[in-house]
Amino acid sequence: MSLRVEKRSSERRPHKGAITFSIFNQQNGVDAQLIDYGTNGLKFKSTCALRPGTTIFIRVKRGQRGSHPDGLCAGLRAVTLAEVKWCRKIDGPDASLYEVGVHYYPPDY
Repeated sequence: MSLRVEKRSSERRPHKGAITFSIFNQQNGVDAQLIDYGTNGLKFKSTCALRPGTTIFIRVKRGQRGSHPDGLCAGLRAVTLAEVKWCRKIDGPDASLYEVGVHYYPPDY
């Protein structure tokens, strides 16, 4: 049995919004389901496996109930660049799903 050690420096908030991501500087986007977010990053579910260290561009999809980043979603960036920190295959009947954890790049200002 493996024990996962919590490494987050900020609280995570569950959120079921939809996002689109792409590997930085590539045009093809992939739809994904947001699982949770915090001020430093987020976790999502995807059909794509991503390598740790990969830079991705993330956009929160608008127009869905509860997915619009506003005052109630402090820390959820509408558009951002992030680094993939880990990617794990989800056990279960759908063998093509992955959980991905990313860390936001800091703003350049």
